[in-house]
Amino acid sequence: MAKVESFGFDEVLRKLGSHRSQKPQFDTRILRELTVIAEEACNDARNTYPSRDSGGYDDHTRNLRGSIGFKIFFESKEVTSGGFDGRGSADGESAARTALSKFEAKGSLWEVVVVAGKEYARYVEAKGCNVISFLQSSLDKKIKKLIQDINDNKI
Repeated sequence: MAKVESFGFDEVLRKLGSHRSQKPQFDTRILRELTVIAEEACNDARNTYPSRDSGGYDDHTRNLRGSIGFKIFFESKEVTSGGFDGRGSADGESAARTALSKFEAKGSLWEVVVVAGKEYARYVEAKGCNVISFLQSSLDKKIKKLIQDINDNKI
């Protein structure tokens, strides 16, 4: 199982109530934006087919690409999960759900976890193939933009 680092959204406290005594409110707009970002990441991971020379891998069974999914937490409680495509592999979707069930929130206001659930995903990554770790920089940029949009009251 491989995962992309989860993202904390403590910065959003300024938007949702900067007073520590005030409990942050769940915001469906933020959830919608995070869901779009996570879905795009899952799609990018599944739909990126570089050659083996440039970090690609052959997914003959469709299990590895089918095991990619995400989970979103708000205040350490799961609010949604998805990204499950299966790629024609029931085993892939099952592996994604199993992997996601093992992740607990780290305690930030908002968190996003993206996984490749097959047990051999880490091995494929270690061989230099792009499974999901290549998503990290793109996710970092999208999350920073989302935080900026929240701070600028665009969301």
